[in-house]
Amino acid sequence: MQKTVPENMTMARESLLGRLMRLALSATSENVERSVCSALRLLCEFYGAERAILYDIKADGTLQRAFEWSVKGLAPLDISRQFVRADEISPWLEDLNSGLSLHVPPPAYGDSPHIAPSTLEQDAALLVPLLGKDHLSSVLSIAAPRRALRPEEDETGLLAMVADLLLSMTQQAVPRPDAPANAGSDVPDEIRNAALWAMPDLIFELDSEGRFCRIISPDTPRGHDAPDDTVGLMLEDVLPADVARDLRGYMAEIDENDRVQGRIQRVSGQKHSIWYEVSGSHCAPRRRGEALGYLLVMRDITARIEGEAELKRLGRIVELMTNLVAIIDHDGCVVWTNAAFETHSGYVIDEIRGRDFKQLVTGPDSNRSVALSLRHAVMTERGYEGEDIHYTKDGTPYWVTFNMQPLNDSRGKLSGFVFVETVITKQRKLEIALRNERDFLSTLTETSVSAIVVCNGEGKCIFTNSEAKRLLATFPRDAQDRVDSWPLHQIYAGPSQGAALPFGAVARSPSAVRNLTFSLRLPGRPRRIYSVNTAPLHTAKTEGQIVVTLTDVTAQFEADEAKRQVASKAQHEANHDLLTDLPNRRNFNTKLSRALASKSVDVGDIHVLVVDMDNFKRIRTVLGQDVGDAMICLIAQRIRDVLGGSDRLARTDSDCFVAFMVSEEATRASELATRICQAIAEPCELDKMTVYATASIGISQMKDRAVAPEMLIRQAELAIETAKAAGGNRHAHYSPGMEIRISRSSEIVQALRLALRQDQFELAFQPKFSLEDGHRLVGAEALLRLQSSRLGWVGPDEFILVAETAGMITEIDFHVMSLFTRQMGAWRRRGHCVPASLNLSPRSFENPTLAQRFLEMLAQEEIAPQDVTVEITETSLVSTSGHALANIDAFRRGGIHISVDDFGTGYSSLSYLQRLIATEVKIDKSFIQPLIGPVPTPETEVLLRAILTLANTFGLKTVAEGVETVDQMRWLKKAGCLMIQGYLGGRAVTPEVFEQIHLARGAMQIADEPRLTS
Repeated sequence: MQKTVPENMTMARESLLGRLMRLALSATSENVERSVCSALRLLCEFYGAERAILYDIKADGTLQRAFEWSVKGLAPLDISRQFVRADEISPWLEDLNSGLSLHVPPPAYGDSPHIAPSTLEQDAALLVPLLGKDHLSSVLSIAAPRRALRPEEDETGLLAMVADLLLSMTQQAVPRPDAPANAGSDVPDEIRNAALWAMPDLIFELDSEGRFCRIISPDTPRGHDAPDDTVGLMLEDVLPADVARDLRGYMAEIDENDRVQGRIQRVSGQKHSIWYEVSGSHCAPRRRGEALGYLLVMRDITARIEGEAELKRLGRIVELMTNLVAIIDHDGCVVWTNAAFETHSGYVIDEIRGRDFKQLVTGPDSNRSVALSLRHAVMTERGYEGEDIHYTKDGTPYWVTFNMQPLNDSRGKLSGFVFVETVITKQRKLEIALRNERDFLSTLTETSVSAIVVCNGEGKCIFTNSEAKRLLATFPRDAQDRVDSWPLHQIYAGPSQGAALPFGAVARSPSAVRNLTFSLRLPGRPRRIYSVNTAPLHTAKTEGQIVVTLTDVTAQFEADEAKRQVASKAQHEANHDLLTDLPNRRNFNTKLSRALASKSVDVGDIHVLVVDMDNFKRIRTVLGQDVGDAMICLIAQRIRDVLGGSDRLARTDSDCFVAFMVSEEATRASELATRICQAIAEPCELDKMTVYATASIGISQMKDRAVAPEMLIRQAELAIETAKAAGGNRHAHYSPGMEIRISRSSEIVQALRLALRQDQFELAFQPKFSLEDGHRLVGAEALLRLQSSRLGWVGPDEFILVAETAGMITEIDFHVMSLFTRQMGAWRRRGHCVPASLNLSPRSFENPTLAQRFLEMLAQEEIAPQDVTVEITETSLVSTSGHALANIDAFRRGGIHISVDDFGTGYSSLSYLQRLIATEVKIDKSFIQPLIGPVPTPETEVLLRAILTLANTFGLKTVAEGVETVDQMRWLKKAGCLMIQGYLGGRAVTPEVFEQIHLARGAMQIADEPRLTS
């Protein structure tokens, strides 16, 4: 594939050649040295070189410095440094004679011990040959070029044009032979001799056989003929063989035609060739009786031939140039244009020759003053450079820079002008765009609500926008000019590590520091909060080194601070019991899980104590809710005092507490339980009455590191039954004999395996209804049911726990997903499109293929993922691993919604809600049940409102589970709950019944009286 030359490189080439062309056109014998040195300077700038030298080649092959330009200026050189010996240039002479430019590496220079260091360059060089008509006339040396052109940038073609232009300039310094002045008397002795001597030509008089009779040369003194030793000699004895042969031919032509005229003859010398125009005729013999002789006149036309060659050379260069070139006569009419001009303008030379050039290219937006200046330059026969807008044939404007120079004929008379134009439309458009962008940025800076300050490397302010000036004016006078003196104080720990601003860190590093929060406190003014960003300006070619922006975010900060306080409070309430401020069950499970996983704890060192109040419900019924709550708070404080704190204590139910201890001695758990029982049995002074209470405590011990916290709690709860059966107010240790349900669990495991093989699982669907628009049906929850051929009906609360313990839950979940998608597909095919949700175990989320396989099942049944919600418990949110988070993200990317089930029953992971893992929360029915009657308890209202506020804060939909009465529904609707699910709307039913009742109705039917169910 052909590579494209970069636009900036093309522009650089055009600019270089255009400027060299202008120098070549304006070069004269008087300014040739200045023109050549200017050209060398341009080449150094283009190649990034420090020095350029133009050498002439002497007859012996030695290089002699003719012209030189250096960045550092020219120092006086001794005569030995003006020459380069032939043997030093000989390795590259053959290539140079062939017209090849060479990149010569440094080792080629100065390696010979016999060469003085000052003779040649010590750096790498670019050697460029300048070829005359038939020989190498000069060599250009560009020392240590730093720019390397790529192949597609055609360095060979560029250097060939450069060499031709330099050769054109240097030839202005070659003196042309002038005709000798006449000497002596103006009246010759003989008219014939006078005519001959008056001619500035070389004249040969030959006899009939071609012997020299007479030679008159412009260099021969007046009145003298050629030296005697040439008279009588044959042409072949005096002249080169090829010249003598050509003159014999001219003599034969005279014999045939009586004369010859205008024949071009070349005479080659060692360094230069001389061109003659030969004319001749017969002449009278010198002696009577001899045959007619020959008179040959050879006029030196070397200057004309070389001039024509120079014009052809310049013509080739002009045609190769991408610059637009036009030649006009002294009246301003077009004489000639190059191909680039025709291509760009759309004009053909034949249609514009003789037309006024300025009228062709100017238009409505052209500069009138430029036109007047050009006119004046033409009238005064001077050159002119400028910039203007020109127009193509179809009226398209384009920007150009141009140079107009006068053209003189061979007699020095003005014959016209040459225009060399460089199209700069793209540059001009870029400049305009940059200027507009600069103006835009300037306006943006000045109208910005942020204070923008630019400072130097020492932290001194050197630029401020309007907002910054206003802000700095409020600072103490001695703190306004330096960044490190500003009275700002960082609010949050950040990269500045206590500094007033991270100025030093940014000054030493190329990295920016962003989003730091600082406060500004000034006497008599309210506190303001600023977001501060700093960034280095290392690439800027100005004094400014660092930019600092300060944005007043006081209102946002205060609003966020209020939100943070609300969120912090809600998070605390979600993790703690509202009555006692003890950790709740989910919080406790997390702490116990960490203790169980700790490598510093040995197996058997952890003991779990579940404290259950004896007959507390009766006490609360008799004495009232307030007394019951006060008693629970008092009991909680007593247990806290015995444990020495509440870090390992939680309230898990209205009258139940759980704690754990770490001890290598098993008796310590019994001692602690005894002390707790004694503390609880102390009289409770409540509301001017003394109340007595006791508690039963169950103790379990960690026997295996892999045991789950819930298992230890459940074992301790089993032990409580033993303690209560013994009369209460005591403790009991768990033993395997208490695990009456172990055999039952084993039977359930076998039943589960059989159910998977024989497809005995069934799905039941419970409807969800909206509280916003007529109680319409908005979805359903799929609930798993098991009718075992062995055990009969087995409730999910029983077999789900067994399945998780037995490690079968993931397999069951995948089976449930299959049942779910098939049922949804069947409904879809019958024209029912109802959103539905299903529960998946936290352990299933550890399977890396969970989300992928579920999405594939949905696609197979052509079910839209947006109609599906996956419910995950709060426990899952707390214990999510990398695989679980990946599955959740995959569900969300696939369009499946995530719902947090049983929300509020334990530890609420606000961090995950903040990341918006979930789109919905389901409020556990334990919070809904207390809403019995038209006036719920204040505690219930506070808790539910906190949950709803938390959900609304994070933009989550809310579903209340276990809604059984109209009063509950009305309260929830008023409190802002969006959806309900429970017996009020309908129990979970088979898919067929769900389709017949709920899908057919499409909305919930409510009886006039509240409906209570057990």
